[in-house]
Amino acid sequence: MSNHTEDNKRIARNTLFLYIRMSVVLIISLYTTRIVLKVLGVEDYGVYNVVGGFVALFNVLNTTLANGINRFYNFELGKKVEGNITSVYNAAVRIQIVTAVILLLFIEGIGIWYVNKVMVIPQDRIVVANYLFQFSVVSMLLIVLQAPYSAAVLAHEKMDYFAVVSIVDALLKLIICFIIQHFGKDKLLIYGLLMLAIAAINFGMYLIYAKIYFSGLKLHRKVDKHLFKSMLSFSGWSLLNPIAYTARGQGCNMILNYFFGPIINAAYGVANQIARAVDQLSGNFSVSFRPQIIQSYSSGEYGRTKRLMYSMSKISYLLHALFAIPIILEVDTLLDLWLGKESIPQYASSFVCWILVIKWINSLNPPITNVMSATGQIKKINIWTSIIMVSILPITIVMMNTGLSPTTMYIATLILTLVNQYVCLHILCCSFTEVSMQNYTKEIVFPCILFSIASLFIPSLFHVLLSPSIGRFLLTILLSTLSVIASSSFFLNTNEKLLAKKMLMSFLRHLHVVR
Repeated sequence: MSNHTEDNKRIARNTLFLYIRMSVVLIISLYTTRIVLKVLGVEDYGVYNVVGGFVALFNVLNTTLANGINRFYNFELGKKVEGNITSVYNAAVRIQIVTAVILLLFIEGIGIWYVNKVMVIPQDRIVVANYLFQFSVVSMLLIVLQAPYSAAVLAHEKMDYFAVVSIVDALLKLIICFIIQHFGKDKLLIYGLLMLAIAAINFGMYLIYAKIYFSGLKLHRKVDKHLFKSMLSFSGWSLLNPIAYTARGQGCNMILNYFFGPIINAAYGVANQIARAVDQLSGNFSVSFRPQIIQSYSSGEYGRTKRLMYSMSKISYLLHALFAIPIILEVDTLLDLWLGKESIPQYASSFVCWILVIKWINSLNPPITNVMSATGQIKKINIWTSIIMVSILPITIVMMNTGLSPTTMYIATLILTLVNQYVCLHILCCSFTEVSMQNYTKEIVFPCILFSIASLFIPSLFHVLLSPSIGRFLLTILLSTLSVIASSSFFLNTNEKLLAKKMLMSFLRHLHVVR
């Protein structure tokens, strides 16, 4: 029992580091977007979003690849056999090199054709768009190759360093915004080149730290063939999801560009910027809980695996609400304060609201996929998720051809997100019998619905009754926060409240140390 108490403390401590990271990165990222949009202009920002967006989209790929390697690292750590880490590392490096080569050939073949033949872009920006594309491809390769090292950092639960790398990344992007203002020539080209430099710095930071602090990361000529095949199979099936999400994200971006031009891509980019920032909430808890979920499963503690999954689901949903509710209610005021009224792209407000609702619901998905990752049975769930996610593309094309608003794309995505959640849960219940559909509905689904209604009622009421102003904006944030906190007292069980208390105490202790 004492071991579990220490594990819970580690989860709380790691979550603290990740939320410090998230807070700093969120503030810097939102300010950076404002500056970039102002310096580049709406049209060039739209061009960068649709061409250079490969970097952001392939961050999803990096996360999944790192999670796959992380799973094998954690599985061996759970068995307390340190020497096996070296075998995992050797297999991982070779798999990532093969993955990088395949992606390079595929993306170069498709991407150059798309940029030059299909993309709707002013003729005088074609050359710059091609350069941006190549910068993005190199950045993508670096992201793929850094996975064995970033996965080692996460597997050993070094969340403080993970937070440092993310904050450095955000600060460098902020510095770039001020640098490009002083270039008289093509600012978009310089911006793309400097973003590539940041990708190289991130790769170096993970590589150097992992090599110095983790002695098991040694490259040998011989590879454990059985482990290599297991990891290759796991990584291969794991790639389905990020490829599907990448295809959905970039595909929707391309479809919007084809039907509405680069201006609508700016709105899409603004909405995704906010969504990625808020979505880090779910990602933070996924990162904090994942090592414990996998290690508890590998040691045969299935009851604890289920409890961790349920706790992760509820706390992730709660924290998503903490940020999503006030942003949805006050999106127009937020965009005005953030970007300036003259810089807000058309459809940005509605895009932001819809994508946050989708992300809020989807915050319940990572706990399910984490448990499936622990079992190693990911083939079926990834196939179905990929089919569901990619199906939005033909649906969007049909809707746009009939003259519907671009906002309807998000309505279809919301419906498919709900379908995907049900399918993933059904697959989990078949593979991990500790969880049943009935029990999950009772413990997670119904409480989430009641929590959402309770959290939204009071701030929504005041939002309707009061006129738009800074005062209403601040009041909405306050009331939303208080409503979420009050509702959570009925939403969380005793163990989850205890975990939240440990997180708060850890935060206060760190504040005392800083002071």
